[in-house]
Amino acid sequence: MKLRVYLDTSVFSAFYDTRHADRKVETERFWKKWSTFEVSSSEVARREISLTPGAELRSKMLELLI
Repeated sequence: MKLRVYLDTSVFSAFYDTRHADRKVETERFWKKWSTFEVSSSEVARREISLTPGAELRSKMLELLI
């Protein structure tokens, strides 16, 4: 049985956060093994990401959500 993990908006933003290298590294490490978890998110997270300023960052974060 896989551990269920909910990904909120902060996880997606951490993946691209260059201001906090340790946060980015930990998130990238999680992403490499995310298939070992039962991962879910929500429409709320999608809406919050869609409000991200900067089209390029917003697009990258939405790609992670899919």
